[in-house]
Formats: sequence, structure tokens, C-alpha cells
Amino acid sequence: MERVLKLLIGLCLVSLFCACDTMKSASYDAYAHKQTIAIKTSSEELIDKGVYSYESYETEVRALMNKIDSLMVYEQHKKHQKISLSMWKVLIDKDRNLLGGYLGRWKSKGKLPAVFVAEAKVQIMAAFDALIAYEAQKDARSKEGVLQLILN
Repeated sequence: MERVLKLLIGLCLVSLFCACDTMKSASYDAYAHKQTIAIKTSSEELIDKGVYSYESYETEVRALMNKIDSLMVYEQHKKHQKISLSMWKVLIDKDRNLLGGYLGRWKSKGKLPAVFVAEAKVQIMAAFDALIAYEAQKDARSKEGVLQLILN
């Protein structure tokens, strides 16, 4: 009986360890945090240009997307980065109402109305703020904020 009890306790501990390991977030990464802030700043500047011709800023759009792609590759090779990587995918998804959707609309329409630019900017910057908070804090509250954006 004692042997069975020890075996059950051992199995519970192994299960708990495995469950905790899959839910882990990576620790603070200064490089990822700094790059995310820089990309947010570049995105904000570019979003404001949406009232002008997309063709005039196509090079800047490509440069921004290259920065994002580079950071995503960096994130892919880090342990426990599923949440950050998923958030980046949401941010650049052309079918969502964040950066990717905004840039796609701008490209297809040529120019965007100032009211739309202002509305979109609020939403996109809020998404960046959630990601930056998560990158900086890696706590339950910031994790929940990012997960809500990913799942919506």
C-alpha cells in the first residue's frame, strides 16, 4: 500500500511539473522588449501616413515588415515564446483589424480617411501596449491582456 501511495505521489509530481512547464512564459528579454518598442514607434509613424498615398510609403512599409519578420524569427528560437509569437502573428494578420489589416487596407485603397486612421491607430497602439507590457512584466495580468487579443 505504501509503495502504491509513493507511486501515485510521484506521478502527480511529474504531471504537475509537465503542466507547469507547458504554461511557462519566457523570462524578461531586453532585446525583444526594446525591439517591440521600436517597432511600435515605427508603426505609429507609418499609421499616421495613411492619409497619404500608399505608394509614397511602400518602402517604409516593407522595412517595417522586415523588422517584424526578424523579431518573429528571433522569438521562434527562444524557449517558452508561444504567447509573444502568437501575438505578433495576430498583429500582422491581414484578416484582422490590427497592423496587418490596416496596411492591407491602405495598400488596396491607396489612401485612408483621417477618421479611419485615428480609430485604427487607437486599436493598434493598444495591442502594441499589451504586447510591450507582457514583454516587460511576464505576469498573469499582462499575459491575460495578450491572450484576450489573440483569442478575439
